Amino acid sequence: PEQFESANVDARTDIYSLGGTLCYLLTGQFPYADCRTILQMMTAHMTKPPPAPSTLDPSIPAECDRIVARAMAKELADRYQTAEELADDLE
Repeated sequence: PEQFESANVDARTDIYSLGGTLCYLLTGQFPYADCRTILQMMTAHMTKPPPAPSTLDPSIPAECDRIVARAMAKELADRYQTAEELADDLE
């Protein structure tokens, strides 16, 4: 989200992207796949909560929903602060 706002980026921006990748790996769908234009997609990444993978596939554990939500949190302070924190939760 911060890249769309031309804000400073750091490793937490990469963690956001990794959360989107994890969502895709779990579901086979990109987050905000329902957006029809790039503007809609940018807006979704900046304002909408990330989709819970279990809504697309009920067999996905709720813990995966929590991990994706935290990795894709809009606010940097709410996101995993390091890749190690994310890896620990994934384990």
